[in-house]
Amino acid sequence: MKIKSEKRLSIFLFLIILAGLTFNHFYNVKAQNATIWATIKISVCGNNVKEEGEQCDRTDLGGATCQSLGYSGGTLRCTSGCLFDTSGCYSGGGGGGGGVYVPPPAETRVIIQGMAYPMANVTVLKDGVVAGSTIADPGASFKIELTNLTAGVWTFSLWAEDNKGRRSQTFSFTVTITAGVTTTISNIFLPPTIDLTTDRVKKGETLGILGQTAPQSEIIIYVYSPTEPLIKKTKADLVGAYFYNLDTTPLEIGQHSVKSKAQAPNGLITDFSKTLSFQVLEELPTKPPPTEKCHKANLNCDFDKKDRNTINFVDVSILLYNWGKPKNPRADLNGDGKVNYTDLSILLYYWTG
Repeated sequence: MKIKSEKRLSIFLFLIILAGLTFNHFYNVKAQNATIWATIKISVCGNNVKEEGEQCDRTDLGGATCQSLGYSGGTLRCTSGCLFDTSGCYSGGGGGGGGVYVPPPAETRVIIQGMAYPMANVTVLKDGVVAGSTIADPGASFKIELTNLTAGVWTFSLWAEDNKGRRSQTFSFTVTITAGVTTTISNIFLPPTIDLTTDRVKKGETLGILGQTAPQSEIIIYVYSPTEPLIKKTKADLVGAYFYNLDTTPLEIGQHSVKSKAQAPNGLITDFSKTLSFQVLEELPTKPPPTEKCHKANLNCDFDKKDRNTINFVDVSILLYNWGKPKNPRADLNGDGKVNYTDLSILLYYWTG
Protein backbone atom coordinates (compact mmCIF):
# COMPACT_ATOMS: atom_id res chain seq x y z
CA MET A 1 0.00 0.00 0.00
CA LYS A 2 2.87 2.36 0.76
CA ILE A 3 4.42 1.69 -2.67
CA LYS A 4 1.11 2.43 -4.37
CA SER A 5 0.79 5.73 -2.48
CA GLU A 6 4.34 6.74 -3.43
CA LYS A 7 3.58 5.91 -7.06
CA ARG A 8 0.48 8.11 -6.98
CA LEU A 9 2.48 10.92 -5.39
CA SER A 10 5.14 10.69 -8.13
CA ILE A 11 2.49 10.77 -10.84
CA PHE A 12 0.80 13.69 -9.08
CA LEU A 13 4.01 15.75 -8.91
CA PHE A 14 4.79 15.00 -12.56
CA LEU A 15 1.34 16.08 -13.67
CA ILE A 16 1.52 19.31 -11.67
CA ILE A 17 4.73 20.20 -13.53
CA LEU A 18 3.05 19.35 -16.83
CA ALA A 19 -0.14 21.17 -16.00
CA GLY A 20 1.61 24.15 -14.36
CA LEU A 21 0.47 27.22 -16.16
CA THR A 22 0.30 25.70 -19.62
CA PHE A 23 -3.42 25.00 -19.92
CA ASN A 24 -4.19 28.69 -19.49
CA HIS A 25 -1.88 29.81 -22.30
CA PHE A 26 -3.35 28.33 -25.50
CA TYR A 27 -5.07 30.18 -28.30
CA ASN A 28 -5.83 29.89 -32.00
CA VAL A 29 -3.74 31.55 -34.68
CA LYS A 30 -4.31 31.89 -38.41
CA ALA A 31 -2.85 29.13 -40.56
CA GLN A 32 0.46 30.05 -42.14
CA ASN A 33 3.34 28.55 -44.07
CA ALA A 34 4.85 25.71 -42.03
CA THR A 35 8.39 25.99 -43.46
CA ILE A 36 10.99 26.68 -40.75
CA TRP A 37 14.64 27.49 -41.28
CA ALA A 38 16.84 26.74 -38.28
CA THR A 39 19.82 29.10 -38.36
CA ILE A 40 23.26 28.19 -37.05
CA LYS A 41 26.30 30.41 -36.66
CA ILE A 42 29.84 29.35 -37.59
CA SER A 43 33.04 31.10 -36.47
CA VAL A 44 36.66 29.97 -36.91
CA CYS A 45 39.48 30.47 -34.39
CA GLY A 46 42.91 30.15 -36.00
CA ASN A 47 42.35 31.73 -39.41
CA ASN A 48 44.17 34.99 -38.55
CA VAL A 49 40.89 36.90 -38.73
CA LYS A 50 39.38 38.23 -35.51
CA GLU A 51 35.65 37.42 -35.59
CA GLU A 52 32.69 38.07 -33.33
CA GLY A 53 33.17 36.33 -29.97
CA GLU A 54 36.99 36.30 -30.26
CA GLN A 55 39.38 38.63 -28.44
CA CYS A 56 42.01 37.99 -31.11
CA ASP A 57 42.98 35.40 -33.71
CA ARG A 58 46.67 34.42 -33.91
CA THR A 59 48.43 37.57 -35.25
CA ASP A 60 45.19 39.59 -35.60
CA LEU A 61 44.87 41.39 -32.26
CA GLY A 62 42.12 43.70 -33.46
CA GLY A 63 44.31 46.73 -32.75
CA ALA A 64 44.76 45.83 -29.08
CA THR A 65 48.10 46.29 -27.31
CA CYS A 66 49.45 45.80 -23.83
CA GLN A 67 48.97 49.54 -23.26
CA SER A 68 45.35 49.48 -24.41
CA LEU A 69 44.72 46.76 -21.84
CA GLY A 70 46.17 48.88 -19.03
CA TYR A 71 49.78 47.71 -18.94
CA SER A 72 52.81 49.94 -19.26
CA GLY A 73 54.26 48.06 -22.20
CA GLY A 74 55.32 44.71 -23.54
CA THR A 75 54.18 42.38 -26.30
CA LEU A 76 50.55 41.27 -26.45
CA ARG A 77 49.96 37.82 -27.89
CA CYS A 78 47.03 35.55 -28.70
CA THR A 79 46.39 32.06 -27.35
CA SER A 80 45.33 29.15 -29.54
CA GLY A 81 41.85 29.64 -28.07
CA CYS A 82 41.63 33.20 -29.47
CA LEU A 83 42.04 34.90 -26.08
CA PHE A 84 44.57 37.61 -25.15
CA ASP A 85 47.89 36.33 -23.76
CA THR A 86 49.25 39.08 -21.50
CA SER A 87 52.23 37.10 -20.20
CA GLY A 88 54.50 39.34 -22.28
CA CYS A 89 53.03 42.57 -20.91
CA TYR A 90 54.45 44.43 -17.92
CA SER A 91 53.42 47.15 -15.51
CA GLY A 92 55.61 49.80 -13.95
CA GLY A 93 59.11 50.64 -15.10
CA GLY A 94 60.66 48.28 -17.51
CA GLY A 95 60.15 44.95 -19.03
CA GLY A 96 61.50 42.75 -21.69
CA GLY A 97 60.05 41.40 -24.80
CA GLY A 98 60.60 42.08 -28.43
CA GLY A 99 61.34 40.05 -31.45
CA VAL A 100 58.87 38.37 -33.73
CA TYR A 101 56.19 36.29 -32.01
CA VAL A 102 55.30 33.05 -33.77
CA PRO A 103 52.04 31.57 -32.44
CA PRO A 104 52.25 27.93 -31.43
CA PRO A 105 50.62 25.40 -33.75
CA ALA A 106 46.96 24.89 -32.95
CA GLU A 107 45.06 21.62 -33.04
CA THR A 108 42.01 21.04 -35.19
CA ARG A 109 38.91 21.32 -33.04
CA VAL A 110 35.14 21.69 -33.43
CA ILE A 111 32.95 23.21 -30.73
CA ILE A 112 29.19 22.63 -31.04
CA GLN A 113 26.94 24.56 -28.68
CA GLY A 114 23.32 25.56 -28.34
CA MET A 115 20.10 24.65 -26.51
CA ALA A 116 18.10 21.46 -26.02
CA TYR A 117 16.07 20.75 -22.84
CA PRO A 118 17.03 20.99 -19.14
CA MET A 119 19.31 18.07 -18.20
CA ALA A 120 18.81 16.43 -21.61
CA ASN A 121 21.26 13.87 -22.98
CA VAL A 122 22.70 15.39 -26.16
CA THR A 123 24.51 13.18 -28.68
CA VAL A 124 26.52 14.35 -31.69
CA LEU A 125 27.42 12.17 -34.66
CA LYS A 126 30.12 12.79 -37.28
CA ASP A 127 29.21 11.29 -40.65
CA GLY A 128 26.78 8.94 -38.89
CA VAL A 129 29.18 7.77 -36.16
CA VAL A 130 28.78 8.86 -32.53
CA ALA A 131 31.52 11.41 -31.81
CA GLY A 132 30.56 12.71 -28.37
CA SER A 133 27.79 13.43 -25.91
CA THR A 134 27.00 15.71 -22.99
CA ILE A 135 24.20 16.68 -20.61
CA ALA A 136 22.51 20.05 -20.99
CA ASP A 137 22.48 22.34 -17.97
CA PRO A 138 19.26 23.31 -16.07
CA GLY A 139 18.78 26.20 -18.50
CA ALA A 140 18.91 23.77 -21.49
CA SER A 141 22.31 24.97 -22.80
CA PHE A 142 24.92 22.45 -23.96
CA LYS A 143 28.46 22.49 -25.35
CA ILE A 144 30.40 19.63 -26.97
CA GLU A 145 34.07 19.89 -27.98
CA LEU A 146 35.51 17.49 -30.55
CA THR A 147 39.27 17.11 -31.00
CA ASN A 148 41.68 15.00 -33.06
CA LEU A 149 39.80 15.83 -36.24
CA THR A 150 41.17 15.81 -39.75
CA ALA A 151 40.49 18.58 -42.23
CA GLY A 152 37.68 18.10 -44.72
CA VAL A 153 33.94 18.37 -45.22
CA TRP A 154 32.00 16.72 -42.41
CA THR A 155 28.31 16.23 -41.71
CA PHE A 156 27.38 16.57 -38.04
CA SER A 157 24.08 15.38 -36.60
CA LEU A 158 22.64 16.00 -33.16
CA TRP A 159 19.72 14.67 -31.21
CA ALA A 160 18.60 14.98 -27.60
CA GLU A 161 16.70 12.76 -25.20
CA ASP A 162 14.43 14.47 -22.67
CA ASN A 163 13.80 13.52 -19.04
CA LYS A 164 11.09 11.03 -20.06
CA GLY A 165 13.27 9.20 -22.57
CA ARG A 166 11.66 10.81 -25.63
CA ARG A 167 14.13 11.45 -28.44
CA SER A 168 14.11 14.57 -30.60
CA GLN A 169 14.17 14.79 -34.35
CA THR A 170 17.77 14.65 -35.60
CA PHE A 171 19.27 18.01 -36.56
CA SER A 172 22.05 17.87 -39.21
CA PHE A 173 24.39 20.29 -40.97
CA THR A 174 27.53 20.10 -43.12
CA VAL A 175 30.62 22.23 -42.52
CA THR A 176 34.16 22.46 -43.91
CA ILE A 177 36.84 21.93 -41.27
CA THR A 178 40.27 23.51 -41.79
CA ALA A 179 43.39 22.01 -40.23
CA GLY A 180 44.87 23.85 -37.26
CA VAL A 181 41.83 25.95 -36.42
CA THR A 182 38.92 25.78 -33.97
CA THR A 183 35.54 25.90 -35.68
CA THR A 184 32.65 26.90 -33.44
CA ILE A 185 29.07 26.12 -34.46
CA SER A 186 26.59 27.95 -32.27
CA ASN A 187 22.96 29.15 -32.23
CA ILE A 188 21.77 25.55 -32.42
CA PHE A 189 18.29 24.96 -30.95
CA LEU A 190 17.29 21.32 -31.12
CA PRO A 191 13.67 20.47 -32.02
CA PRO A 192 11.27 19.78 -29.13
CA THR A 193 10.17 16.30 -28.21
CA ILE A 194 6.53 15.40 -28.71
CA ASP A 195 4.14 12.75 -27.42
CA LEU A 196 0.40 12.07 -27.34
CA THR A 197 -1.80 10.80 -24.52
CA THR A 198 -3.41 8.41 -27.03
CA ASP A 199 -3.33 7.66 -30.75
CA ARG A 200 -7.06 6.96 -30.99
CA VAL A 201 -9.66 9.48 -29.84
CA LYS A 202 -13.39 9.86 -30.36
CA LYS A 203 -14.52 13.02 -32.13
CA GLY A 204 -15.26 15.66 -29.49
CA GLU A 205 -12.84 14.29 -26.91
CA THR A 206 -9.62 16.09 -26.02
CA LEU A 207 -6.22 14.85 -27.10
CA GLY A 208 -3.23 15.69 -24.93
CA ILE A 209 -0.11 16.85 -26.82
CA LEU A 210 3.03 17.09 -24.68
CA GLY A 211 6.81 17.18 -24.74
CA GLN A 212 9.83 19.20 -23.66
CA THR A 213 11.93 22.09 -24.96
CA ALA A 214 13.89 25.02 -23.47
CA PRO A 215 12.17 26.73 -20.50
CA GLN A 216 9.60 29.45 -21.23
CA SER A 217 9.70 28.80 -24.98
CA GLU A 218 6.63 29.34 -27.13
CA ILE A 219 5.36 26.11 -28.67
CA ILE A 220 3.53 26.12 -32.00
CA ILE A 221 1.61 22.93 -32.74
CA TYR A 222 0.55 21.98 -36.27
CA VAL A 223 -2.35 19.54 -36.64
CA TYR A 224 -2.73 18.27 -40.21
CA SER A 225 -5.95 16.93 -41.72
CA PRO A 226 -7.35 16.61 -45.26
CA THR A 227 -8.51 20.24 -45.08
CA GLU A 228 -6.74 23.36 -43.78
CA PRO A 229 -4.33 22.56 -40.91
CA LEU A 230 -4.99 23.75 -37.37
CA ILE A 231 -2.25 25.77 -35.69
CA LYS A 232 -2.25 26.12 -31.90
CA LYS A 233 0.07 27.79 -29.42
CA THR A 234 1.07 27.11 -25.85
CA LYS A 235 4.05 27.87 -23.61
CA ALA A 236 6.64 25.65 -21.96
CA ASP A 237 6.98 25.93 -18.20
CA LEU A 238 10.08 26.52 -16.06
CA VAL A 239 11.45 23.03 -16.73
CA GLY A 240 10.65 23.16 -20.45
CA ALA A 241 7.59 20.87 -20.28
CA TYR A 242 4.58 21.73 -22.39
CA PHE A 243 1.07 20.29 -22.49
CA TYR A 244 -1.79 21.21 -24.80
CA ASN A 245 -5.35 19.89 -24.78
CA LEU A 246 -6.58 19.65 -28.37
CA ASP A 247 -10.34 19.77 -28.84
CA THR A 248 -11.02 17.27 -31.62
CA THR A 249 -14.50 18.59 -32.40
CA PRO A 250 -13.38 20.49 -35.56
CA LEU A 251 -11.45 17.49 -36.93
CA GLU A 252 -12.83 15.10 -39.51
CA ILE A 253 -13.24 11.40 -38.83
CA GLY A 254 -10.04 9.66 -39.95
CA GLN A 255 -6.26 9.85 -39.76
CA HIS A 256 -4.42 13.02 -38.68
CA SER A 257 -0.83 14.00 -37.88
CA VAL A 258 0.74 16.51 -35.52
CA LYS A 259 4.17 18.09 -35.01
CA SER A 260 5.54 21.08 -33.10
CA LYS A 261 8.33 23.64 -33.10
CA ALA A 262 9.59 26.05 -30.46
CA GLN A 263 10.76 29.65 -30.24
CA ALA A 264 13.03 30.45 -27.29
CA PRO A 265 12.85 33.73 -25.34
CA ASN A 266 16.11 34.78 -27.08
CA GLY A 267 14.41 34.48 -30.49
CA LEU A 268 15.99 31.23 -31.70
CA ILE A 269 13.55 28.94 -33.55
CA THR A 270 13.81 25.18 -33.83
CA ASP A 271 13.19 22.92 -36.76
CA PHE A 272 10.08 20.72 -36.49
CA SER A 273 9.74 17.88 -34.01
CA LYS A 274 8.97 14.35 -35.05
CA THR A 275 5.57 13.86 -36.70
CA LEU A 276 3.07 11.68 -34.82
CA SER A 277 -0.19 10.25 -36.15
CA PHE A 278 -3.54 9.78 -34.43
CA GLN A 279 -7.00 8.68 -35.47
CA VAL A 280 -10.31 10.42 -34.83
CA LEU A 281 -13.11 7.89 -34.48
CA GLU A 282 -16.91 8.14 -34.75
CA GLU A 283 -19.00 10.77 -32.96
CA LEU A 284 -19.45 10.52 -29.21
CA PRO A 285 -22.83 9.15 -28.13
CA THR A 286 -25.37 11.86 -27.36
CA LYS A 287 -26.61 10.21 -24.17
CA PRO A 288 -24.31 9.90 -21.14
CA PRO A 289 -22.80 6.49 -20.39
CA PRO A 290 -24.45 4.40 -17.70
CA THR A 291 -23.29 5.73 -14.34
CA GLU A 292 -23.72 2.37 -12.65
CA LYS A 293 -20.88 0.94 -14.78
CA CYS A 294 -18.64 3.95 -15.37
CA HIS A 295 -16.55 5.00 -12.34
CA LYS A 296 -16.75 8.71 -11.51
CA ALA A 297 -13.00 9.14 -12.17
CA ASN A 298 -13.26 7.35 -15.53
CA LEU A 299 -14.17 10.55 -17.39
CA ASN A 300 -14.18 9.03 -20.89
CA CYS A 301 -15.84 5.80 -19.71
CA ASP A 302 -13.39 3.41 -21.33
CA PHE A 303 -12.72 -0.12 -20.14
CA ASP A 304 -9.98 -2.70 -20.50
CA LYS A 305 -10.33 -6.15 -22.07
CA LYS A 306 -11.66 -7.48 -18.78
CA ASP A 307 -14.37 -4.79 -18.75
CA ARG A 308 -12.72 -2.89 -15.89
CA ASN A 309 -12.61 0.91 -15.62
CA THR A 310 -9.35 2.45 -16.91
CA ILE A 311 -8.26 5.76 -15.43
CA ASN A 312 -5.19 7.18 -17.15
CA PHE A 313 -3.72 10.19 -19.00
CA VAL A 314 -6.80 10.51 -21.20
CA ASP A 315 -8.89 11.21 -18.10
CA VAL A 316 -6.26 13.69 -16.88
CA SER A 317 -6.45 15.44 -20.26
CA ILE A 318 -10.25 15.70 -19.99
CA LEU A 319 -9.99 17.00 -16.42
CA LEU A 320 -7.45 19.69 -17.41
CA TYR A 321 -9.70 20.75 -20.31
CA ASN A 322 -12.48 21.38 -17.76
CA TRP A 323 -10.17 23.21 -15.31
CA GLY A 324 -11.84 26.01 -13.36
CA LYS A 325 -15.54 26.21 -14.16
CA PRO A 326 -16.26 22.79 -15.71
CA LYS A 327 -17.73 22.49 -19.18
CA ASN A 328 -18.64 18.89 -18.29
CA PRO A 329 -20.06 18.43 -14.75
CA ARG A 330 -18.55 14.92 -14.56
CA ALA A 331 -15.06 16.46 -14.27
CA ASP A 332 -16.05 18.02 -10.92
CA LEU A 333 -15.24 14.90 -8.92
CA ASN A 334 -15.91 16.35 -5.48
CA GLY A 335 -19.01 18.30 -6.55
CA ASP A 336 -17.89 21.73 -5.33
CA GLY A 337 -18.69 23.49 -8.62
CA LYS A 338 -15.09 23.85 -9.81
CA VAL A 339 -12.31 21.64 -11.14
CA ASN A 340 -8.96 22.07 -9.42
CA TYR A 341 -6.13 20.15 -7.77
CA THR A 342 -8.57 18.48 -5.35
CA ASP A 343 -10.30 16.79 -8.28
CA LEU A 344 -6.92 15.90 -9.79
CA SER A 345 -5.93 14.29 -6.48
CA ILE A 346 -9.15 12.25 -6.45
CA LEU A 347 -8.53 11.07 -10.00
CA LEU A 348 -4.96 10.02 -9.17
CA TYR A 349 -6.22 8.07 -6.15
CA TYR A 350 -8.16 5.81 -8.55
CA TRP A 351 -5.34 5.73 -11.12
CA THR A 352 -5.02 2.45 -13.06
CA GLY A 353 -2.47 3.50 -15.68
